[in-house]
Amino acid sequence: MIRSVQVVRERGLVIFITVSVIFLFAFGTINILGHNELLGIFELLTGILGTFLFIYYEKTKDYEKASNLFLLLLLVLYSVLLITGGMEKTGIYWIFVFPTISPLLKEPKEAVIWNLVYLLVLLIVLLLHVLGKIPLPYSIVEIRQALMAYGMMITFLLFYSYVVFNYIKEIEMHTVIDPLTELYNRRFVYMFLEKELENLKRGNLEKLCVVYIDLDGFKQVNDKFGHITGDEVLKEVARLIKENFRKSDVVARIGGDEFLVIAVNCDEGAILEKLSSLRKLLERKFENYGISMSFGLATAPDDSTDIAELIKIADKRMYNCKKRKKEGVYPHMSPRSSAVDA
Repeated sequence: MIRSVQVVRERGLVIFITVSVIFLFAFGTINILGHNELLGIFELLTGILGTFLFIYYEKTKDYEKASNLFLLLLLVLYSVLLITGGMEKTGIYWIFVFPTISPLLKEPKEAVIWNLVYLLVLLIVLLLHVLGKIPLPYSIVEIRQALMAYGMMITFLLFYSYVVFNYIKEIEMHTVIDPLTELYNRRFVYMFLEKELENLKRGNLEKLCVVYIDLDGFKQVNDKFGHITGDEVLKEVARLIKENFRKSDVVARIGGDEFLVIAVNCDEGAILEKLSSLRKLLERKFENYGISMSFGLATAPDDSTDIAELIKIADKRMYNCKKRKKEGVYPHMSPRSSAVDA
């Protein structure tokens, strides 16, 4: 998911839960004191559940689970308000809140599913009412008009959220993607590392690997063959790096001929083998250009849990690798040392 959209949704979830809990405690108290004691107790209990959900999210930052639980809580709450009539037969109006909140918390496809589920619940309630199983404090006309308005509201809001989401996605893709290689850029790397290091600190991840890759001999490609050829070489190198790592790994171009790979829950030994194979592949493929590569590996939490420090360590180990190669020694990276002889 696009990071800025996700940040808005995460903040929105906190705001929605907070406001919902405040309303539930307020209406619950009012109902207990003078309107509907059972409904008031239900609202207070729902408010307590919302409070626990808020605490759970603040501790885990598990957005997907927390947002799903919140929407489920709202679905049950608004269904109860519809059936009981709420305060002075106004419960039916609360069904319109659900299609307003769901597109703000979920991607369009997920929001559609949630609203279809809630619409199915509403239709089941209406059917049970028609069959005489559930007495509703509204006329059939009121219920029919409310459902029609609900359907129109869903259609408009989901279409609007779809357009806005894709517009934001298109704009932001230009800010996080390197136009030449179509890999991620430095900006995205820092955002991704920030998020994953937070997950690591909370215990949601075991290990994070940062690989710094620098091409050897690339400058002479531009000097001898021109920048157009140099660009083609960079694009091919980017493709090969991406193909040699997992789909879940983040591959970025952070400089002219410098690349960064971030692997979550990584196996250092497996990564070092991949890097060694990739170096040999590049040397064979670009033999006419005299291109090779040097690399450095840093891991969190073993080396550091600071973004700048991790990249600095990986960069330092890469330069040590490059230095040894210039001395005629082909090093390979050791997980806990900067370089050892092959």
